[in-house]
Amino acid sequence: MSQMSSRLFVCFLFFSCVLRAFAQQAEAQQAEAQQAEAQQAEAQQAEVQQAAALQTASEKKASFSYGFDFNLNSGNGYAFGAILGFDIKLSQRVSAGLTVTAGANGDINNTVEPSVLIRFYFLEGKGFFAQLDGGVSIISESGDISFNFLAGIRGGYRFHFGSFLFTEAFLRVGYPYLFGTGMLFGYRL
Repeated sequence: MSQMSSRLFVCFLFFSCVLRAFAQQAEAQQAEAQQAEAQQAEAQQAEVQQAAALQTASEKKASFSYGFDFNLNSGNGYAFGAILGFDIKLSQRVSAGLTVTAGANGDINNTVEPSVLIRFYFLEGKGFFAQLDGGVSIISESGDISFNFLAGIRGGYRFHFGSFLFTEAFLRVGYPYLFGTGMLFGYRL
C-alpha cells in the first residue's frame, strides 16, 4: 500500500509540475502579447506625433495681402484706395499684423492709414473673422496735413484656394473713416 501511495504521490507531483509549467508558459505568452501591444501602441503614438510635427512645420504661419478699399473717410465724399497687409498667425484662431491703407477722393482729400491689427477667426485660420484695428490716419486735405488716431473693427470672410492663395471680403467701421468695404488677395507664407 505504501508503494501505491508513493506512486500516487509521484504522479500527483509530476502532474502538478506539468500543470504549473503550462500555466507559467501561458503567463509568459500573455506577458509577451501585452508587451508587443504596448510597443505597437508606442510606435503608433510616435507616428501620430511625428505626423503632427510635420503638419505644424508645413503649416503656413504668415500672410501677405493687397487689395482695394472703398470708404467714407472724407467730409467731401467717398474715397477709393489700396491696401497692403501682413499678418502672423499666433494660434489657430488669432493673428496679429500690420496694414497700410492709402485712399483718395480726387485732389481734395488723400489719406494714409498705417495700423496694427489683431484678428480672431471663428474657425481655425479661415472663414469668418473679426478684427480690431488701431493706428494713425494721416490726412492731406487741400494741402493741409493732419494726424488723427485710428480705431476700428472689421468683419469679413477669408476664402482659401489651395494651400497658398486666399481672398478676403470685408466691411469695416471706425474713426476717422466712418465705414469701408473692400477685397484683399493674398499669399500664405
